[in-house]
Amino acid sequence: MPSDVAAAVARPGALSRSMALLRSQGLGVVLGQLTVLLLAVGSIVLVATSEGASQNVGMDDLRAFFVEPAWAHLWLYALVPVMSLYALNTFLGTVDEVMTKWEAGLRSPRAYAATLLHVGFLFALLAHLVGGLTNQEGRPVMIGGTFVSLGDGRSARVVSLEIPRLPTGAALQVYATLELREPDGRTHTDVVSYNDPLSRGLGSELFILAKQGSPSQPMVMLRHRHAPGNPIGLVGAALMGLGTLLMWRRFV
Repeated sequence: MPSDVAAAVARPGALSRSMALLRSQGLGVVLGQLTVLLLAVGSIVLVATSEGASQNVGMDDLRAFFVEPAWAHLWLYALVPVMSLYALNTFLGTVDEVMTKWEAGLRSPRAYAATLLHVGFLFALLAHLVGGLTNQEGRPVMIGGTFVSLGDGRSARVVSLEIPRLPTGAALQVYATLELREPDGRTHTDVVSYNDPLSRGLGSELFILAKQGSPSQPMVMLRHRHAPGNPIGLVGAALMGLGTLLMWRRFV
C-alpha cells in the first residue's frame, strides 16, 4: 500500500531527526540548566527536611532516597532521568564530534581536547552513580601505641601525633604518623591528617581521621569508608586535566 511505502521512507528520516535532537548542543544546554536547577532545589529541601524525610540521607549515598521514598525527594527522582538523558546527549555528541573530525582528516591531539573534557565528564557522572549506590561506611578503628587491625589485612599503630596551633590555642591541623604493617610483615610509615586520609586502591578504601588524642597520649580514631567510585572519578579528573592542558593555548 502507498501509505506503507511512505511510512517506510519517512521512518529513517524521523530516526535521523531524533538522533540529531538527542545529540544536539541545545538539548545539552537545557539539560545542564535543569540539572543545576534541580540540584539547587535539592540543597534547599535537604536542609528544610533534615529532621524529617531527609534525616537518613548522608553524604553521597543515593540508596537512602529509595529505601523510604518521599514527596520531598521529587527533585532527586526527576534528576535521575534528566541526568541520564544528559549523559546520553554528551555521549552521542562526543561520538559524532570524533567521527566528524576524524573523517575531516584531523589527527592532532589538540583537536580532541574538548572530547577529552566530555569523556571526563561522563566518567565523573559514572563515579557519582557508582559511589552513590555502593559506598559503605565501615566500623571506626581506634589506634594507639600498639598494632591494631584495620580490617583489610593490615594493622597500624600511632608513632607520633603533632597538633600545630593558632595563637588563640585552637588546633590548626593534626598530623598523625602511623606505622603500617602489611599482611606479608613489611612495615612502612604514613601520615594522616584532616583532609588527607589513609588511602588504598586509588582511593577505593579510605581511613579518614575522625578524632585524635594529645601528643602526650597519641591515639587516633579512623573512620573506614569503602568508596569504589573514587578510582573512576580519578580517571575522569585525569581526562579533564589532559583536555584542559591541550586547550591551554586557547586561553593564553
